[in-house]
Amino acid sequence: MLTYIKKIINYCLLVPVRVFYRFYFYYKDVKIFILTVFFEEVLSDKIIENSIGDKFCVLLLYQKYDIQSNILNLLRVLKEKNINVLIVSNLKINKDNARLLEPYSYRIIERKNYGRDFGGYRCGILKVLNDNKPKRLIILNDSIFYQTRGLDNFVAEMSENIDEEFIAATENFEFDHHGGSFALSFGKNLINDKRFVSYWRNYRNSEFRPKVIKKGELGLSALIINKIGIKPYIIYNIKSLQISMKSAAFNEINTSVKSMPSSFYTNPNKELYVENLLNNKISKSIFIENFFNSQNEDSNDSFIKNEIMKNEGLDNKSILDLISLDTKNAMIEKITGFGFKGSQIHLLGYVFSQYLRCPIVKNDLVVRLVYRPEELLCFKNMMTDSEYEEFMFIQVSRGNPLIHWKRKKKLLMLLGYT
Repeated sequence: MLTYIKKIINYCLLVPVRVFYRFYFYYKDVKIFILTVFFEEVLSDKIIENSIGDKFCVLLLYQKYDIQSNILNLLRVLKEKNINVLIVSNLKINKDNARLLEPYSYRIIERKNYGRDFGGYRCGILKVLNDNKPKRLIILNDSIFYQTRGLDNFVAEMSENIDEEFIAATENFEFDHHGGSFALSFGKNLINDKRFVSYWRNYRNSEFRPKVIKKGELGLSALIINKIGIKPYIIYNIKSLQISMKSAAFNEINTSVKSMPSSFYTNPNKELYVENLLNNKISKSIFIENFFNSQNEDSNDSFIKNEIMKNEGLDNKSILDLISLDTKNAMIEKITGFGFKGSQIHLLGYVFSQYLRCPIVKNDLVVRLVYRPEELLCFKNMMTDSEYEEFMFIQVSRGNPLIHWKRKKKLLMLLGYT
């Protein structure tokens, strides 16, 4: 009863807050609309060189400090693949950073930070469509970290797969099925479709994150899949992951289990945990492989180990017989099923990298409370030392929002508005 009363109180408190911030963002959107009608959103538009060929990439940046090394590495690969890069920056670029970017791009646009990522995409895409006749158009942004490992193949898939009109790096089943807008690629037929062009021309910028998700990420995928009728090709998908995992050794699957986000595998109070383990072959085998070699005899892990051995009549040798093919497959199903809870690049980022050599990792794993900073150590084995150092700086530089952010910003994050 008390829990029910608390829920009612929280709901009553949040409703006025939600209403207030909705009006706040509507005001900001109207303000942006008026400003873009009377004032140009583009601050500068510099053409470095003439474009060559028919492959284009709009790369959206929001780099507050020096240009990150992983972004320069991405630009190098795009250049090697003969892709014309139009950089759209939602922030003014200083001269030093501009000198780093210019060798890899044919055009650099600086604009006011209106409309979040889709506002920048719209600006760049319309410039490409108005001035060129692309046969392949890629959109990328710096919300993801680009590892060297697997990057060449990723860019090749995005730019050279002529059989696919709509390519996404990963997919997302949260709210509705859609391709992650941080990495999309469009083919010639789709680019020339009037409905696709009309979508970008008529898209209205918004600062309201739920609206950007609905009209941007979800709206774009819905247009292409449901109205234009083009099925997406997902580069890093669940089916490919399952196939790769099934050919892996059990120890490798076990490493995957250890490297999943906190919400995947939690350890409740030990008595309940023991009861669940004894009645669940999957959990028992995961536990045995994870914790059997515990060095601390006073730990909960040793307590659970002894309880299992006592109840099951097992010795150290016979425990290994529990690890069967069925258990391995069940663990794979548990991992891949977890990915359907939301954004797969967040929830399955590690295993995509581990098994499919996916080079992209979201930069907001800590901010979105997917991973704790100490859990990110699992990514170290797939990066060079310098990459991992930069990766960790990006992940932790904004802090834990529940601990370090101010009240207003924290509230907006918890409401899903930022």
